[in-house]
Amino acid sequence: MGTPRDCDRLIDDFDHHDPRFIEDPVAACSEMRERCPVLWSDRYGGYWFVTRYDDVRAASKDWERFTSSVPNVSAIPSSHPRTEPDLPIEIDPPEHTRYRQVISSAFTRHRVAEMKPAVQAVATALIDRLLDAGQGDLVSDFAVPLSVGTLAHFMGLPGEDRMLWVEWVRRMYDTSDPAASTRASEDYHAYIDRLVQSRDPAASGDFVSMLLASEFEGERMSPNEVARFMRVLLIAATRRPRPR
Repeated sequence: MGTPRDCDRLIDDFDHHDPRFIEDPVAACSEMRERCPVLWSDRYGGYWFVTRYDDVRAASKDWERFTSSVPNVSAIPSSHPRTEPDLPIEIDPPEHTRYRQVISSAFTRHRVAEMKPAVQAVATALIDRLLDAGQGDLVSDFAVPLSVGTLAHFMGLPGEDRMLWVEWVRRMYDTSDPAASTRASEDYHAYIDRLVQSRDPAASGDFVSMLLASEFEGERMSPNEVARFMRVLLIAATRRPRPR
């Protein structure tokens, strides 16, 4: 195991937004995993960095000792300070169980099968574009657009809006321009609020309307709760492009 001085040196040199970490996270974490598997970083307001699989797995499953219920820490750095938790990733059981039950009907085998033709069409169009170009990046030219297109169809987003939030998310986590990151976060949150307000719980054709209409033990999610849920879901569909 490393000495306290060794561990301080390792964590002081570490930034998970550094292009070197994004390019090769295994190499960036190897010495920490071997010598200092649990570290505290003062960056971005402070956070614990756990590097070993067994430790991460144990902490994630033991919600009574290791809580997720701390608003505004799931995204590091946070470009949009919040006092309310993002759903469902910043809450613990039993509240977390409620939200899992609410969305479970959206991911049944039948509902997924209904989406298959649309997902295949998106994938085929992306592959055809790569073939026509004769080259491309598998992540930025196929994986991200496929994820975006699939989720956009799932939520009934207008076609012209589908790449807007990809760019917002990219800028939100770009630490080189804090002002632009804050503006992107504000635009992103405002878009989701408008999206939720525009949907009718009586309609059942898209995921947002389904969330507004869903009930658990006789209670519905509020529009605010649905918006907080959608912020997480939209971010999950994107990946920051790898540095070239």
